[in-house]
Amino acid sequence: MESQTWTAGQAARLSGLTLSMLNYVNRTGVLQPFIPEPHQRGHGKRRRYCFADVVLLRAVGKLTGTGISILRLSEGLLLLQQYREELSSPEVNRRRYLITTGFQAYFADSAAIGKTLEECAGPALVINLDQIRTEVSEAVEALSQSNH
Repeated sequence: MESQTWTAGQAARLSGLTLSMLNYVNRTGVLQPFIPEPHQRGHGKRRRYCFADVVLLRAVGKLTGTGISILRLSEGLLLLQQYREELSSPEVNRRRYLITTGFQAYFADSAAIGKTLEECAGPALVINLDQIRTEVSEAVEALSQSNH
């Protein structure tokens, strides 16, 4: 699944965001979509989103649903993109949680979640990334069923 990519419209549907919100996320630089090798591109500068991008977009949707501003988290979300490969692999058992204070974002596994929450020194929101990966996998399956 990690080699599969989707258009902006498909990524919006898979992530649960509107296309205008997805475009906003891109314009503000909060999430830079997967860019295929130059020889894989079609004409123009079409954005392509990989599985990890859709997982992060769905997490962004959950964060904005709680009232957290995307711009406040932009630096933390940009740092999380370095974990694209890990987010793409449902088999990975590390870093299962995205934790945010509303300003910073962190990854933590179940063993380190308590320590990470202590380091936050205040209220924090915890998002289960395994659950999001499952939701995205189910949305991908539904999209592929509707295309056949």
